[in-house]
Amino acid sequence: MTLGDLFCAKKQLLVYHFMFGPGWGDGCPNCSFWADHFDSVNLHIGQRDTAFAVVSRAPWKEIAPFKKRMAWRFKWVSSFNTDFNLDFNVSFVEELAADIFMDDFSPKFTKAAKQAATVIEGTLYSRYYDVDCATLLSLPEAKPEPTRRSWFGRNREKPANPFAALCIQRADADESKRWDVARNGMVVEQAQILTTHNLALLFGRVGLGETLRSDLRDMSERCFRWICRRQQVKSDKWHAKLIMLKQTAYAWRQMIFYASLLAPEVRQAFIVWAEGHLHEQPSDFRARFAPALRGLVLANEGRSLDKSTDPRRFLG
Repeated sequence: MTLGDLFCAKKQLLVYHFMFGPGWGDGCPNCSFWADHFDSVNLHIGQRDTAFAVVSRAPWKEIAPFKKRMAWRFKWVSSFNTDFNLDFNVSFVEELAADIFMDDFSPKFTKAAKQAATVIEGTLYSRYYDVDCATLLSLPEAKPEPTRRSWFGRNREKPANPFAALCIQRADADESKRWDVARNGMVVEQAQILTTHNLALLFGRVGLGETLRSDLRDMSERCFRWICRRQQVKSDKWHAKLIMLKQTAYAWRQMIFYASLLAPEVRQAFIVWAEGHLHEQPSDFRARFAPALRGLVLANEGRSLDKSTDPRRFLG
């Protein structure tokens, strides 16, 4: 089926991107809520010379039984093994597991990073994480290529695309330790930073920026409050501490992205509030986390974090 076929001889086409990836089993619950209303709305849309279709990345053999179980009748097609999502700039990058990462990223990571650069260029986010947006925008489009792997599965060749090479460089990753989970986790984290972990796509292409503009200050504060609470949860287990660090680094990155979209005076007010909120925390946590907040202050002033050992970037 082609894109033209979805028009069904009508002049306009509405496409809903239903979150249902390969191997999920079931579709997204929130998308399912909206899909329960599609069949009734579809009748009215059709009377206005407009066709309607739903697209998901899962293969049809996985979509069909779910659609039947939900008793939906609307047109639903699969974009599995096609470039449809990339062509329409709505291909979200997924979470990658460091223990199976092989020093490479699919082409959509390059596209997501280039889209992110158009949103974060010249912002607090790019200054804090030292993102060279010109470099991202100049990345050649990556093409999936087969790579030669060793007998235990690790890639022994150079990264297949420049985006992967850039992430490895930013992570200062040791080329001789491609099997190391901690090393691979740092590379994956750099990919999340450069793609904003889908935030730029949501706020740019999808249009959440205007919808949430008046809530960004509150969202930033909520992130910081949660980080302070989560960082102080006591645990003797190593894995629990690792998860805490990873989750709070995610929230910190989201907070900086939201703050980057604030007007300068509002952002400054938020940082002053954050300093006050940190001052209210127990002294041991305050001393431990203060350098991260000082790094944010420095970046907001347009200064580099690399010229001082005290203010630092908070990474997972």
